[in-house]
Amino acid sequence: MIDTLGAGVFLPISFLFLVQASGVSLAGVGVAITVATLSSLVVVPAVGGMVDRLGARRMVVLSNVLASVGTLLYMFARSPLTIFAAVFVVMVADRLYWSAWPTYISVVARPSELDSWFSLIHALKSGSFGLGGLLATLALLSDSNTAFFVLLLIRVVMSLAGAALLWMPSQRERERTHERENDQPTAHDGEGAGPWRVVLRDRTYLGLVGAQALVSLAWVIPTAVIPIYAVRLLELDAWLPAALFTLNSLMIFGTQTRVTEMVQDVARSTVLIAGAALVAVSIVMMASAAWLASPGRLTMIVLGMAVFTVGEMLCLPTANALAAAMAPAPVRGRYLALFQMTWAMTWGLGPGLVGLLLERHTVILWVMLGGCVALGALLQRRLTPRLAVRGLRAAPPPTQPAEQTGHVAAPDQSRRL
Repeated sequence: MIDTLGAGVFLPISFLFLVQASGVSLAGVGVAITVATLSSLVVVPAVGGMVDRLGARRMVVLSNVLASVGTLLYMFARSPLTIFAAVFVVMVADRLYWSAWPTYISVVARPSELDSWFSLIHALKSGSFGLGGLLATLALLSDSNTAFFVLLLIRVVMSLAGAALLWMPSQRERERTHERENDQPTAHDGEGAGPWRVVLRDRTYLGLVGAQALVSLAWVIPTAVIPIYAVRLLELDAWLPAALFTLNSLMIFGTQTRVTEMVQDVARSTVLIAGAALVAVSIVMMASAAWLASPGRLTMIVLGMAVFTVGEMLCLPTANALAAAMAPAPVRGRYLALFQMTWAMTWGLGPGLVGLLLERHTVILWVMLGGCVALGALLQRRLTPRLAVRGLRAAPPPTQPAEQTGHVAAPDQSRRL
């Protein structure tokens, strides 16, 4: 999680960094980020195939190296074109990372352990982000541009350190690889990855991708919306966005695994719908802060972020576990590469919407975010019968562990809908 700590240091202030350091207008920075992020989507097919052929761990290492290079380029971003170039490299690394790391988790975890693993990883990553956000808050209290550059360099060093630690396979990875070699037909090993058409014909999976793409648009709120909304529009203190990001991360670190345990017997679709509903409520709360006096604004933003965080804790690990459970092992890299486009759409459309709408059409932005989350929840609800047809029912009892069925990550091994 060393690389995550570095990301946590810089991510909360990355958008603000580009606005202040480049001298480009808010709208210009937002459009450059949007174009770069959407352009990076062209690498998704290649990334999925690379993960399937070369291995998830190697691709995580490569993504860390690319992220370091791209982050360094932020220091030289002084125009829309150079902002585009820097963000494009970072986003290519992001496409690779979000395709590789869920696949890597599926490699080291047994099918029956997916929910708990994704929950634990989300908690640890959020704790790292929280600590990084705290450091960012302290640095920004100095009110010096030097602090931005220090945080950027920390991000670079941490990413490279994370790559170095993952260079060699872990004992757990070796054990799980041995188990799969014994449990699966060797034909799969020689065939490599299946074609993309296998993924694109899976309409239920495409529905899940679409639903989560709509909901995930809200994930831009802590890093892109709140920094501008709270500081420029609500005229709250400059340290507040990083502090709220820290609150979000530390709540997840402290309670994520407990929340997952509490809903372990609830259908996954129900968990995703409930999480989306909480996120929608938080959007209403944060939007309403604009009509309150200064003390009330701060209180409503903090409470809204707390509700948002609970919704996030319900949605993210559950969505990742469901996506991994639905993906056949030989083409899991491709499946999860497509699924990670939900976050790519967030970072592609989010900054552009913020730059174009936040300052002059704030209400429209909030309505758009809330509407997308609600629509995603409705689509998820419509998918529930299809998931039942796929056989995503309860896990086998303790005496019949899922991994004994002889299929790795087959749909019928998922714990619940």
